[in-house]
Amino acid sequence: LRIKRAPNQTADDRRYIDAMRLMSVAGTEYDAEDRDSSLRALNAYRRAETIWQELGIKREQAQALYSVAMLEYWAAYDWSRSAAMAAQASAIYRELGFEQLYANALMLQGTALIEAANELGPRDAQATLAAALELFGVAKSTHERLKNEFALAHLSNNVGLTYFYMGDWDRARTLWGDSAQQFQALGDWREELNARQNQAVIDGLQGYNKRAIETLQYIIDSLPNDSDLQFRVNVIDNLAENYRLYGEYEDALQAYSTAHAIHRRIGDGIGEAYALTGIGNTYYSIGELDLAGRYLEQALPLAEESNDGRSQEAILARLGDIKFLQSDYAEALNLHRAALDLAVAEPDRAHRQLSVAKDLAALDRNKEALRLAVEAAELALESSSLSTHADAEMQIGKIEAALGNSLSARSHFESALETYESLGLKHGEADALNSMANAARRRNELDAAIRLGRASIDAIESLRERVAAPELRAHYSAASQHYYEDQID
Repeated sequence: LRIKRAPNQTADDRRYIDAMRLMSVAGTEYDAEDRDSSLRALNAYRRAETIWQELGIKREQAQALYSVAMLEYWAAYDWSRSAAMAAQASAIYRELGFEQLYANALMLQGTALIEAANELGPRDAQATLAAALELFGVAKSTHERLKNEFALAHLSNNVGLTYFYMGDWDRARTLWGDSAQQFQALGDWREELNARQNQAVIDGLQGYNKRAIETLQYIIDSLPNDSDLQFRVNVIDNLAENYRLYGEYEDALQAYSTAHAIHRRIGDGIGEAYALTGIGNTYYSIGELDLAGRYLEQALPLAEESNDGRSQEAILARLGDIKFLQSDYAEALNLHRAALDLAVAEPDRAHRQLSVAKDLAALDRNKEALRLAVEAAELALESSSLSTHADAEMQIGKIEAALGNSLSARSHFESALETYESLGLKHGEADALNSMANAARRRNELDAAIRLGRASIDAIESLRERVAAPELRAHYSAASQHYYEDQID
């Protein structure tokens, strides 16, 4: 709209019109799938908020503050500033008596705090997450009084996310199930599918990758062709990661490549870092270490630029894994410790502690390694992360074997194998069987060693058969060579 100034307007009148124009410009500029236009909208809202504040027009100032907070969250990735702007908006709405807008601003503040927590150390992060829960509690009481069912469904989802980052995955799963049912009753299929996607993420992290793949594929098949790209690509990201964890490496690479192209198209730096990390992790899984490192090094500055502490943690951890396989154990330890410093949720800390334990064991610091591995096993058990607990049992077994405690090592290997078999994780099965074979060999039980070694090779072969591309299959075979060498010996 072209707004013409009348000759007798005062300076305040003109500034009022300027602020209205900025709000209109911001509204037309904003595009969720174009980060540059969203950042232009953010700048316009900021300028409008300054004018509203100077004019003392609080309702419009609160609206501008809330809009700034939203775009700081979605476009600028400045979680702390988003939380601060939302807090200012909520204070004004409360003063003016706008209860629903007050509660909405509290929800946005809490959601921003969740993301901000991922940039902090474990103690500060837990305190920040607790503060988010407190805000959600206040918002919930207001929305319940106003009977705002849609907002309550969103609250269930956001509280679930908070508990997820706290490491309480069982409570998160329950809350996301509640959210899915609430949205289903309200007829909002998109938000229902989003909550079910969150449940699938936990399935994947706990080792139920096949179930997660089925759920995520169902969600993709349920989406209309013209559904928003941001939601679709989030589902593809999670599907790709579960393909990788389940050993379907070609499907993982294809899905991650599709996701990466979409993230670049919509200017989503966080998503682009996630997809590049996933491609790097997949190449790592099939033994292409140089290519894995190149993708991860592309992903790291994107994760840093977007203040995504969780992605930075994952990238540093995998770069440490690569250094370990290259026998640079000291540098692997440095990278894994840096990743551990960024880990917030207990299951993530368990993963990173295991990596540090592995490095320490390689450096012949077995007692330190054993202590960390045992702690990691306890953390994994508390968060119901079965696959991580099995990984911890494997690491404990390997350290016990190095210390000469053969029977204790076998017990831990057998425990890990049982879990891997129940989850259908063939790579874990192969590792456990190979470790059991080597333990039997050290006890001079050669028939058992040969039998177990043959079973480990069968598990590896079943994974290798899933890789159709000859070049990828060759790399995977090279990375698995030690299984065959142990059997030959």
